[in-house]
Amino acid sequence: MDRRSHTFQDVDALLQGLEPKPPVEALVFDRRGLVRILQLWLMERHQYRRWVAGTPAELEVVSEIMYWDEVLAWVRSQPQEELILSNRVVTP
Repeated sequence: MDRRSHTFQDVDALLQGLEPKPPVEALVFDRRGLVRILQLWLMERHQYRRWVAGTPAELEVVSEIMYWDEVLAWVRSQPQEELILSNRVVTP
């Protein structure tokens, strides 16, 4: 019986073009806590909007409020008690 090794001799050619995927990092949020934080932050932004009413800053604040209000609505609509935010880590 022939017991020769059948390993690939040119490993670099075998791995050519393959890049390792960066690791995944995740952050777990308590949904109720996140809802409360977003509500408080939105109330603060609404107060600031009233303070800067009629100035150029008002448009930026209104845009922020609209964006984070949508985020809050999405968080509230999630049925699970924990939300997971994940991202691939990109290393230089």
